[in-house]
Parts: sequence; C-alpha cells; structure tokens
Amino acid sequence: NHLAAIAGTGESDFDEQPDLPAVASFEKLQVLCEYLKKSNPVLASLLHEIKLEWEAETEPMNHDRVWCLFVDRSLGTDSAAGRMLLLNGIVDQLKPKRNHPDDIPDRITFNNVNIPHDDPLLGVVYDSLKATRTDLKNSRFDHLAVGNYQAYFNIDEDKRELTGDSIGLAAALVAYTQLLRDEILRHERFIASDIAVTGSINEAGEVLAVNDATIPAKIERVFFSHVRYVVVPSDNAATARDALARLHEQYPNRHLRLITVSHLADLQDDRNVIRSEKVCVGQYLGKQAIRYSRATRVQVPLLLGLIWLLMSILWPRYFDPWFDDNPQFVRMTKKGFEALNKDSIRLWEVEYECDKMRGGTNWEIGDINSDGRNEIAFAPQGPRSSDCERESDMYFYNSDGDLLWVRDCSAQGLYEGDTLRKQPLPLGSIRFVTGGDRPIIVTSANESFPARAHIRYWTPEGESLGWYINWGVVTLNRKYFSDACDDELLFFGYNNSMHSAALFKLPRDTLYGFSPPYPDSVIYTNHRGYILFPQSDVSKYLQYLYNGPSQILIEPNGIARVSTKEAPKEGNFTISYIVDFRESFRVTGVSLSDNIRMLRNKLVYEGKLPQIDIDEYTADLLNAVMYWTDSGFVTEGQLRESEKK
Repeated sequence: NHLAAIAGTGESDFDEQPDLPAVASFEKLQVLCEYLKKSNPVLASLLHEIKLEWEAETEPMNHDRVWCLFVDRSLGTDSAAGRMLLLNGIVDQLKPKRNHPDDIPDRITFNNVNIPHDDPLLGVVYDSLKATRTDLKNSRFDHLAVGNYQAYFNIDEDKRELTGDSIGLAAALVAYTQLLRDEILRHERFIASDIAVTGSINEAGEVLAVNDATIPAKIERVFFSHVRYVVVPSDNAATARDALARLHEQYPNRHLRLITVSHLADLQDDRNVIRSEKVCVGQYLGKQAIRYSRATRVQVPLLLGLIWLLMSILWPRYFDPWFDDNPQFVRMTKKGFEALNKDSIRLWEVEYECDKMRGGTNWEIGDINSDGRNEIAFAPQGPRSSDCERESDMYFYNSDGDLLWVRDCSAQGLYEGDTLRKQPLPLGSIRFVTGGDRPIIVTSANESFPARAHIRYWTPEGESLGWYINWGVVTLNRKYFSDACDDELLFFGYNNSMHSAALFKLPRDTLYGFSPPYPDSVIYTNHRGYILFPQSDVSKYLQYLYNGPSQILIEPNGIARVSTKEAPKEGNFTISYIVDFRESFRVTGVSLSDNIRMLRNKLVYEGKLPQIDIDEYTADLLNAVMYWTDSGFVTEGQLRESEKK
C-alpha cells in the first residue's frame, strides 16, 4: 500500500491504487510491478530490481550465512529501530600441534578485525564457539570438538550503532553448520534462507533472553521482509507473540511463524531451520537411484514405497494423504490466475479470453460459505484495446476450481434516467463480509467523467441484494472500508459533486438509491448516514479540487477515527475526525497532524493565510462538517445552534 501511494497515478492526485488481495508476498510484488509498468515505469523498474534480489535471496539454502536481528540505537535511545542483517561465517577446526597447549583460545575475526574475548558486543561469539564445541562433544562428531577454532565472521552492513549480544545464537548456528559442512552437504541439509534469528547463548548451549524491550522492533522489522520464520529465545516468547499478533491483526495476509528455543540443540533439530535441499524430481530420483544401487538387494516394500513417493511428488493432490488442497493465495498468470495452497503449490488454473491480464485485476479469497474451504471471486481486467470479458464481471469459483456463477457488478441500466451506457465499468474491488445475519460479497465498480461508484451486494449463491451509487470513487481497501457494525458497513471515499471526502453507512442486508446530491429523477435511498468533510483552507489555497480519504481506524465503544488528506504530497498532511458511528453518526472532535499544522504555519508566516488560534481553527473545522438530512445538507455548527435552542 505504501508503494502504491508513492506511485500516485490516475486522473487526480488523490486516486488510490487497487487494493492488492490475499496473495503470497512475493506474488503481490509481482502484481504491483505489472500494474506500474505504464503508469510509473521508473518505480516499476526499481521494484523489478527489488524483485530480482528477493528471488536471489529466497531460492538457495546455505551453510555459511543466516539472517540475524539487532536494534539500531543511532536514532537515540527512545527511537530504537529493528535491523535485519546477514551474518556470514567461515569456521575451521585447527588440529592441536605437538606441544601445543590445550587451552589455546579460539580466534575470531569480525569484519577483518581481531575481536578480544571481552568485547562488549561480539564477545558472545566466543561463547557461541564454546557452545558448539560442547554440543559436538556429546555427539558422534566428537572428533570435531578437538582443538581450537578459527572463525571469520562479517555482517554486510556495519556502519550503524548496533547493540546487545543477540548475535550469539545466530553465530552458533553458522559455526555448527560450518564445522559439519561435509556431513551437511552429504545429507543435503542446509540453513534455510527464510529464517531470522535473535538470541544470546552461553558456553553450555543454553539460549539466553535478549532485552525484552527490543523484541517488538525486531519482530516488526522481520515482519516486513521475505522471511517466513523468526527464532527467538523461549524467555522472550510472550513479548514476541504479542508483537506478532498485533501485526497479524493489521496485516492478516502476512504469514510469519514464530520458533522459540531454549537450547542450541532445539535449533539444530528444527526442520524449518536446518532444511533439506529442494530439488526437481529428476535430481531427486537420480540421487536416490545411486543411493539404492549400492544396496545388496532391494526389498519389494522399499520399491513400492519409492513408487508411492514418486507418485506423491508428481501428483501430490491424489497420492499424498496430507496434501493441502485448500486455496490460500492467488497468483496472476498471463491470461488468468492460479490458485495456490498455503505452501504456494499450484492447485488449479483458470484462463480467460483476454490476451493478457492488467495489473489492476482484482480478486478476493476466503471461506464465505463457512464450510472450511475457501472460495475465490475474480474480476479479470484485460487490455482495453482488445475484446475480452466485461471488466465489470465477477467470476465466482469454489475451492475445487468449479465456476459457480458470473455476475455484472455495475448498476448501469437498472435505474430511471441512466443515460451513461459506457461499457465496461471496471470492477475496482471485492470483499467477502461475514457476520451479521448472513455473509455477503461486496463489490465496487468505479468510473470517471463523471466519477461514480456502483456498490453492489451479492449472496454466496450469486443472488443480487441491490445497488447503491456514490458520486465519487469508492474502494474496499481496509483503509477505507469497515464491517465493524453488526448490521451496517462503513465506506470512506469521495463525493466529487461536493468536492469533499465522504463517510457513509449502508445496511448489510439490501441496497438501493444514490448518495447526495440526488439526480433529477430522485430515487429514495436506504443509506443510514452520510457525512462530508469539507476542504481545509490549506487545501483550497493550494488549489486542489477536493480533499480525499486517507484512512479509517475503528476504536472501541463505537468510535471511528477518519483522516482526510488535504495535500497530495509525500507525508502525513491529514486532518483527523472522531466519529460516533454507532449512535449519532456525528463528528465529536478534530485534530491536525504535525505536517498539516507546520504547513499552515508556514503559509501564515508568508501572509497567505490568516493567523488563528489552533483551538478556534479546529472548532471551525468541526462546525463545517456536513450531514445529509431529509431537508438537505446541514452543518455541525447549525445542528449545535439548533440544539442550544
């Protein structure tokens, strides 16, 4: 979403990019690259380079490197930021020489600098080597515990002020796989490249807690990366789970798993950390054939087992009893999409008549029927210069890929006075909404000149529950849409006719009518409230046509905090309004972001806007808020005056 905001494409400075649906993180980056090719080729090229680096990092498994987590104190003690850096290491066993004392210490070089044992940051790496030696002494590889070790470590980035001893566990993991590299290569088991590690360690191999206050920053850093597993000490598990739960609640499509360990052996035995190499079927069978050809005879059960293994690799959906065939992600293809399970394995594929899919294609995936299986709603968007499916059509599939129904999600031709017959009306977004009396599918088809959004409800069986037309674009991105009420939905978008951001409530069950101001042929509407947030004097002075929606946050006790963007600049130039959305559906408070306040102060200093006390200014903004009533629009100020009487 941040990258989409940077792109800044469309007919106005406030136009939003499509909400990227539930999809594996890497696939989401691919979708965004494709979407930006024409509208912002510079950003698309930059993201393509990031994608190539991402591919390079996630494909291999290693025995000499691991991602580790730190905090950066260079911003000050109150502004610690999480850092995820790659620790590289080479560890060699130096055999004792004749008359060489046994207590010669290990030697460690870090970033080409010899590290003393009492180094406050890196001294823990000596404990990592001792812990590895202790672990090897108690194994069949005790010959590797003889003598001292020479270790060369480096971190790709060493210019920041990194604190703590949380490198210890990562260093021990690299040392272990380095000393056992011959054995590891023989058994094709490596350190996975999609893990990140934090934790200290002592000489006995016990994993020690790190500063609990740094855990949220580290979890947040690894959450926004390609990593799938994060390793933390067991003593930090509670804090890590809380931090991860908060992030998962905000970004439910991100799948980051927590691994907690109390001893080095826990890490060595975890198959998500020390993982078998991924090879193609031909490589796998070739290796197995060589391995089994050395046996004196082949048992029939073993042969049958190998055949079953081959079948489960070639056709896992039919021969692997543990295969997960429930769709979890969608990956766009040239002419359609693939449904993937939670491990990003392809389940089935759909192709359309389009020559290719545009980046603006939308879809939604979820268990709308509450049967434990996910359905997929897909709206193919092809090149506008070629024949294709209508862009307003939604295709609905069950978990096995069967097409259940197709519906036109525009409301064109359904109401009196409709003279806009332009086709297609692109389907901007789709949302599965559960709760309330029954689950529904909400769609929003948007068009410009004039701007309008056709909002429609559908049952999972494809039955229409009506339509509502808003005079301005509406997206169902979670930043602008909420199902917080049991019987109502909140939409945050534009009202281009009134040059304002707008917040409105619609019932969950059925829809009909228009947003205000109504057209000549008035059709009664069943919306349950409509609020306009007029432009600030800053936005008007900068000569923008209207302000726009920035974000909607739902707070406890029926309170929504909505933010309007008053200047299409990079940064938080917003005004925040507190709305009682369950009872009165009125605004109860206003506050300014620091950026908009500083921008207005600058304009005041330059003599372009009048000086006004901040409390008086926010009171004026509150009084200017407008509500639709049976007699037309009224302001908050007018309502308060009438209430005094």
